[in-house]
Amino acid sequence: MACFISRAIFFVVFILGAVECWAGTNNSEYGKRKAVVHGRVINQSHESPKVLTVISCNPLDENDRFAVRLDSTGLFHVEFEMFWAHSFTISYHGKFINAFVEPEDSLFLEIDAEKFRYEGVKSVRFVGKNATRSTEFNRLFDDLVGVINYKPLAENLNASLDSFMALFQKEINLLNDTIKSYSAVHEISPWVQELMKDMALFTLSNYAIGYSGQSNEDELGFFTQDIFDIYDADNFRNMMFVYHLDTYYNKWIAKDVKFKDCIKRNDVKSAEQYALGKILTMPKSLARDIMLYRLYDKSLSTRFELKEELFLCANVYDKLFAKSSKVVSINLTGLSCSKDVLYMTAEDSIEQVSDFDLEYLLKEQYKGKVVYVDVWATWCGPCRAEMASARELHRLFAKEDVVFVNLCLSSKADAWVSILQEEQLTGENYFFDEDFSAEVAAKLLSGGFPTYILIDKNGTVRDKNAPRPSGLSAISTAIDALLTEQYP
Repeated sequence: MACFISRAIFFVVFILGAVECWAGTNNSEYGKRKAVVHGRVINQSHESPKVLTVISCNPLDENDRFAVRLDSTGLFHVEFEMFWAHSFTISYHGKFINAFVEPEDSLFLEIDAEKFRYEGVKSVRFVGKNATRSTEFNRLFDDLVGVINYKPLAENLNASLDSFMALFQKEINLLNDTIKSYSAVHEISPWVQELMKDMALFTLSNYAIGYSGQSNEDELGFFTQDIFDIYDADNFRNMMFVYHLDTYYNKWIAKDVKFKDCIKRNDVKSAEQYALGKILTMPKSLARDIMLYRLYDKSLSTRFELKEELFLCANVYDKLFAKSSKVVSINLTGLSCSKDVLYMTAEDSIEQVSDFDLEYLLKEQYKGKVVYVDVWATWCGPCRAEMASARELHRLFAKEDVVFVNLCLSSKADAWVSILQEEQLTGENYFFDEDFSAEVAAKLLSGGFPTYILIDKNGTVRDKNAPRPSGLSAISTAIDALLTEQYP
C-alpha cells in the first residue's frame, strides 16, 4: 500500500512538475482528485449477481478495478482517483455500463435487475452532473458497438500500411455515418457524438493489435497515423485510447532490436536508458508523460534496478523510493469460491472444482515451478489474438518446470469451452462465474484483458504485468531467468 501511495504521489509531482510539463497546458487541471460512483440494484432475484465491478480506466493507477459486493439493500459505493475527466465502465451481469465522470463528480446509478436481464444497459438510470451525457453515451455505445466490423482488418494483418489504413478508414467512415444517423433519430448531443466517434476509433484500433504489416516500420507506423493524433490530450477523455497508447509503447520499446539486445545481455540499465531516450524524442505531451510512467512502473514491477539518472525528477524519486530492487505482490487473500469452478482436463472433459482457493493454487500448488498466468475473456479480441503465440510458448517450455494457468473471467461457459477446443489452448484452464470473476479481476487485472502474471518457484509474484506471448523473446527471457534463479 505504501508503494502504491508513493507511486501516486510521485506522478502527481511528475505530471504537474515544471521539469518536463505538458507544453501549452495549464497543469493545474491535472491534480489528483476523487470521483464517487454509487447506486442501488433494485428488484433482485436469487439469480442476480451480488458483485459488480467499477473500472475507472485511470492510466496512472494500475489498481483501477473495484469489485463491489452489494449490501443487503442493493446499495454500492466506490471512490476512485482521477486526473482528468474521462469515460469509465461498470461490469454487471455480463454486460458493460458505460458512463462519463469528472474529478470531484458524483454519479448515482439505479439498476433494475429484472429489467436489466431483458433490456440490458439501456434500462440503467443515472443521476448527477453528468447524468445526461452518461445516459446518451451508454445507450449509443450499447447499440452501436455491435456494428463495429473488425473482420476486414483481421483478415489483412499482413497488408502494407497504406492498404491496411485504407480498410481502416473505410470502416471508420461507416461507423461515423452510423453514429450521425443514429444520433439524429435519438437526439444525441454533438458532444456525446464526438466522444462515441473517438470510442469507435480506438475500439477498432484495439482489434488491429495483431497488425504486423510488411515491415517493422509498417507495424509501428500504424499507431502514429494522423487519424489517431496521439498527442491530442482530448483523446484521454475516451477510455479506449490508453490501450492504443499502451500497445504502441509495448511494440515500440519491447520489439526494438537494440533494446532486445540489451535485455538478452541482461544489461538492464542500458535497456532502460535506451528506452528513456526513445520516449524523450516524443513531443512534450500527456501521451509522452504516460509513456514515461509506463517505463517507470514496468521497471519497478520487474525488479529492475533503477538509477536516479534514468528519470527527470530524480530528486523526487530519491525521496520516495528505496534504490533497492522491489518485488511487487498481489494480494490474493480471500480469493476463494464456495461455488463450483469449472476446470477443463487435458482430455477436454469439464470438471467442477468445489471450494476453490485461488491463493493456494497460485502460491502453493505449483511450488518448485515457474507459473505463467493468463487472465482472459472470451469476448476480448486481443486475448484471442495472443493464443497462437501462447501455443508456441507452451511448446517451447513443454519439458521445463513451467506451468501455464489460464483463468477465464466474465464470460459464458459455452463460449469458453468452444474457444479452448478451437484454439487448442493447453495448460491449466479454469472458468469462474460472474461474481467470482469480478473479485478476481479487481485483484489480478493490470490495465484490462488480457493480463499476464509471472510467479517464481517460491510462489512469489515477480511480475504482475508480464510480457505477452506475442513478445516471445521478452517472455522467454523472463521465464528462463526465473528457471535458473537460485532459491533458498
